[in-house]
Parts: sequence; structure tokens; C-alpha cells
Amino acid sequence: EGSSREEEPLLADKERQAVNMLVDLFERGATVSFYEGEPLKALSTLAYSDIYHLQLSAATAFSEISEMDTRPVTREALEPILYLLHSPHINVQHGASAAMGNLAVNVENKLLIVRMGGLEPLIRQMLSPNIDAQINSVG
Repeated sequence: EGSSREEEPLLADKERQAVNMLVDLFERGATVSFYEGEPLKALSTLAYSDIYHLQLSAATAFSEISEMDTRPVTREALEPILYLLHSPHINVQHGASAAMGNLAVNVENKLLIVRMGGLEPLIRQMLSPNIDAQINSVG
């Protein structure tokens, strides 16, 4: 069959469903909380994927969402963002650290980030030679 297709990662059904749901929510401009329920589950599916582009999409989505919505969040909402902060891919780290910085304007979120061990990866970003990483990490 097509050798060019072999190089493209195949999405699992769960990943495909998560992408479709999120695209639908964003296109409709849905006013839902992405920090709970099915939207969070879909974002988490992308965050925990082995596929770089899905992780990058999750990090970017969390970054964009958190610019508009800095309400207090739960551990379940922060876990995938913290996971993305540990990505070997700098662009994924950037999106995740931007989301953390955005969420940290809320004092309750700031305390939760510290309690969940989010300070160490943010400090690592702050010490990065990459200026974008530094800016994102200090929120």
C-alpha cells in the first residue's frame, strides 16, 4: 500500500474521537468548561498520547483556554498540563507552561500547582536558554 502513509502515526479510535469532539466544540464556540467532564477527558486523551502533534494540540488548547478562563481548577484538570510540562518537546512545554502561568493568576490554582509539584518544571523552564520558555514560566 502507500508508503507515505506508513510514516504517519495512526490515531487510535479514542484519540480520533477526542479530536473530533474538541474540533466540534471549538468550531461551535461552545461555552463549556474544558476543565471538567468530556471536554477535559478529550484534552487529556490528547495530552497523554504518544503522538507529538496531539500533545502539542493539547498544550496549545490548554494555553488558549486558560487565557480566557482562570477559574479555580481541580487536580484532574492540572494533571495533564503537568504531564505536558515534562514533554521532551520544547513547543509542548511552552504551551503547558503558558497554561500554568495563566492559571496561576488565581491564588487557589497557584497553591494547587505548588502542591502538585508544578514548581520544579516551571523553574527548569525559567532557567532555560530559550527566552520564550523563560517568559511562559514566569507567567
